[in-house]
Amino acid sequence: STVFTKFAVFSFTSDTRFSFRMDNDGENHVFNWSNFSASVETFGSKPQHRSMSFPSASPTFEEVALGVSDWQILQRTLEIFGSTSLVLVVLYCFIRKRLPFLFNIRAWSPGIYTRLAEDHFGWVDWIWKVYRFNDDEIRTECGMDALCYLRALKFGFRICLVGMFNSLWLIPIYATEKEFVAKDFLSLVTINNLPDGSRRLLFSVLAAYIFFGSAMYLLLKEFRWFTSNRHKFLSEFSPRNYTIFVRHIPRELRDNKRLKSFFSSVFGSNNILEAQVDLDVLGLEKRYNKRQKVFETLEHAIAMKNITGSESTLVREQESAGDNTPTTINAIEAYSQDLDELNFSVSKAQKVIKERIVREQRSKNKYKKDRNSGRASISFGESDTASLSNSNLSRIHPSSPASPGDAIRPYSTTGQLPLSGKDVDYFRFRNDGGARNAGFVTFTHISSCQAARQLNQHHTPHVMDIYEAPHPREIFWNNIGLSHKKIAIGKLGSFFLTIILLILWTIPTVVIVSFGDISQLREVIPSYIGDWVEERKALQPWLVLLGPVLLIGLNIGLLPEILKIISKIEGHFSESTLESATFYKVSFFTIVQTFFVSTIAGSAIAGYKDISIAENPYKIIQIMASTMPYQTTYFLQIILVSTFIRVPFELFRCLPLSQAFMAANTWFHLTWKEKMTTKPMRFHALCDPWHFQYARIFSNDILNFVVLFTFGIIAPIVPWVLAACQLLLRTVYRYNFIFNYSSVPDSGGHMWLNIINLVQASLLIGEITIFAYLIIKQVMIAAFFMVPLIFGTILMLHYLRQKHFWVADFLPLDRCVEVDSGEKGDFSLFKGQYERPCLVAGDLEPDWDHGKDDRAWMDDRSKMSF
Repeated sequence: STVFTKFAVFSFTSDTRFSFRMDNDGENHVFNWSNFSASVETFGSKPQHRSMSFPSASPTFEEVALGVSDWQILQRTLEIFGSTSLVLVVLYCFIRKRLPFLFNIRAWSPGIYTRLAEDHFGWVDWIWKVYRFNDDEIRTECGMDALCYLRALKFGFRICLVGMFNSLWLIPIYATEKEFVAKDFLSLVTINNLPDGSRRLLFSVLAAYIFFGSAMYLLLKEFRWFTSNRHKFLSEFSPRNYTIFVRHIPRELRDNKRLKSFFSSVFGSNNILEAQVDLDVLGLEKRYNKRQKVFETLEHAIAMKNITGSESTLVREQESAGDNTPTTINAIEAYSQDLDELNFSVSKAQKVIKERIVREQRSKNKYKKDRNSGRASISFGESDTASLSNSNLSRIHPSSPASPGDAIRPYSTTGQLPLSGKDVDYFRFRNDGGARNAGFVTFTHISSCQAARQLNQHHTPHVMDIYEAPHPREIFWNNIGLSHKKIAIGKLGSFFLTIILLILWTIPTVVIVSFGDISQLREVIPSYIGDWVEERKALQPWLVLLGPVLLIGLNIGLLPEILKIISKIEGHFSESTLESATFYKVSFFTIVQTFFVSTIAGSAIAGYKDISIAENPYKIIQIMASTMPYQTTYFLQIILVSTFIRVPFELFRCLPLSQAFMAANTWFHLTWKEKMTTKPMRFHALCDPWHFQYARIFSNDILNFVVLFTFGIIAPIVPWVLAACQLLLRTVYRYNFIFNYSSVPDSGGHMWLNIINLVQASLLIGEITIFAYLIIKQVMIAAFFMVPLIFGTILMLHYLRQKHFWVADFLPLDRCVEVDSGEKGDFSLFKGQYERPCLVAGDLEPDWDHGKDDRAWMDDRSKMSF
């Protein structure tokens, strides 16, 4: 609005709705708007005009009315969240030393044990002693992804140091401008304190060259570091480094012998250890899963007998004289017989499948028939049915005379098991043994494995696709044999669902952003809620602090779970590839929603009532330019709140310990062994905590890079805040990687490549933002000097993509020769690592002493904490 007085004309760029009064005495005055002061010019008889910018997005009218400035908002954030976090960290230092079994899991848990966790350190010295372990130790004991995550935090800290150096001379340049008197310190040290056309903006361009030039140099150094450690990882003697995953195998190669012969013809038979083509074993898989359930039920019944001294019973229908009569029988005896039958069913099915695969290989005519029919299926013949005689059961039944040396089960009542009934009718699964279109090939020389990964294996696209093998425990066996068509449809569906979710997610983001302006919040929420908030003035300052908390809760708590479900339809073959895909989606959402949508929404809220925007749409760009520096408060608030919440949350291990507590104290009918192995309601026991959630945690840190590159020049105070946050997070996560988190799943460093892609995008976002801001500030010469920097960055990123990613992904030839010529381990340990568990699993034998150790706990429930 434009206000005309007798001696002065004032132009405001946004609606202030603030009443004021001036004395018309012809003298110079100071117009006070809460903490904001602006010099007022008086004029003589000749009217003049002066424009002054009062962005309403920060501070808002409500904030001004309540006396809350941007700097006060940050101070209040530090007072509330920072002080609480500090108290919790001090408390943790005392609790950690007294309860090491809760905060040093890897020192005693056999599944995730590491020698690095043997020294628990002192009360406070753990803060700096976690840095005494080098990169090789972290990579070997904690995983390559853990090392890359910690390195990314260090990379961000180094860039912050460059920004801190720039701030030493940028802050005086911004703050000493006499044109305007800023309302608080935070506004004083931003680029918006400079008027349009100011030559001081050339110093911002110089700072941009130093800042972004240093970032590109550090990025190049990070590639060298990653390449070195990636090659060390690939040189380790482990099954995944000597194995490749082959997808979309042609029909003529879909058996172990032919696939092995194919690669032997190229690399030599001595270089191939084994080839495992995955099999379609739906029937066997069902029997295998059913056996596992019966096994767990039997062990539970045994435990209850050992604890309480009484045996449980169950009611089953027994066939007697042609009539099914319900009969009460001993539960342990019944389940023991069921387990015998299922052990025999699974072991016999395994044997039959493997024998028939051998016959398929020997029978050329049958192979051609199967190839022409489009499926190498296996059917059960009469000879195989006849071979399943009751005499064969002596091999697996302890009470049989054929195995007198075996231990006798207490409830084995017969030496023969019936073959009739639904418990052993695996004959109806006649497609078991059909070869799928994927498999694993294990080499004895790492040079052959690396060469196979890089060679084109087939003349047809999407046939014989080669991938780096994942860790055997990460494999999703149901997704191994998916066709290329199903994978492509899944990825397309995932893309559209992600776009739809991105659009819908804008609604809660805009609502949360409007928490900073109560008058605008009323426009996007129901009227009765808006009236209730409007009546409670004391509540309004707290909504300013509540917004970032809600946004963090949505982006860290709910969003990763939704995107992980969407990513699953893409057909990922391992946990690490699924985690990597989810991380990329969540990071993309964080950049778009938290940064772009929040910035645009904040600017729109600043000027949505400005009627002149309809007449001059270009004015929205001016409003965005004027409000951009003031968005610094909002993003710093998000980063500070996120850091102060994550630090104690990680140190106290809130989620793993709460899960362990629930698993130990909720299901009293379960024994300790059952609570630690069966994971009731997906609650993990204390000795088996969740792995590190890269998609959930590190995607939030990507926002730090975007804010750093965008506001590092606009608001030089940003690098100081981010440097403290990066250092704090790096210390906390370094401790938990060493003492608490498992090293599996591990993508082998592929997560780092996604991180670098997002960092490169953040570089360009920051440079283009500064370039556009300089144009709006009408300093064309400064904007012109930004053009070479932008093009130089694009050329640098193009240079990195030419070879750096490729070189880092594969082990070079000289390193392969060095590894192959050195000492090797026992390759027999690699055999069967990439075969379906149901095809190699042996018979299950219950623990007849299960539950005896739990008897002492029954009289004292208070001890059942963990």
